[in-house]
Amino acid sequence: MAVAAAAAAGAFALAARDDGEPEPPARVPTTAAPESLDGPGEGEVVLAAPPGAVPAWLTREFERTTGCSVGVQTIGRWTGLLKAEGGSGLGGDIPFYDTFQLGGLFRLSGRPLGEIRGDKYVLASALLYYRLSSTSGAVLKNLSIGVSAEFGNAYLAHAPMTFGSLKTAGSIYIIADTLIGPFFVGYGRSNSTNSAAYLYLNRSF
Repeated sequence: MAVAAAAAAGAFALAARDDGEPEPPARVPTTAAPESLDGPGEGEVVLAAPPGAVPAWLTREFERTTGCSVGVQTIGRWTGLLKAEGGSGLGGDIPFYDTFQLGGLFRLSGRPLGEIRGDKYVLASALLYYRLSSTSGAVLKNLSIGVSAEFGNAYLAHAPMTFGSLKTAGSIYIIADTLIGPFFVGYGRSNSTNSAAYLYLNRSF
């Protein structure tokens, strides 16, 4: 005597022989698609989302490009640096999470990080600093003081980029080499309403 039980697709049928010993399980034939030979292996997790579960703005395609040019010159104790950079979404809108951002030290100093966002941007900065001391102390050496001037802005995809729309900013700072990396303290200001103080340790600019 044999008793069989079948469930959904892919379920097993279990048969019992007359002697009470179970027979090896046999797969119930179904019309479901065959198993993939390249399915997940041991320890793998597969997550699937139903159609429409992922917002369209997370999967949209877009293009953008950036460019940067830097020049540095040192004469005696004076060092000057000129930097120009810009980026564009190539005429299209960029998702908010990947837009170009301005704000923060030397990127319109005095403004909060990411305060200005856009589908395209332009930024020019000039830094000049003077080395006060080059003596090798036990903790502090190469003490310098400097200033910066910055001009730039970010725009929507189809907004015009004009000289009159550029925002201005500047900073004054002191920088020195220490045993644990560069030490930087400074103050930045943009227009007449934005200002910030900066204190960094072991960070490159």
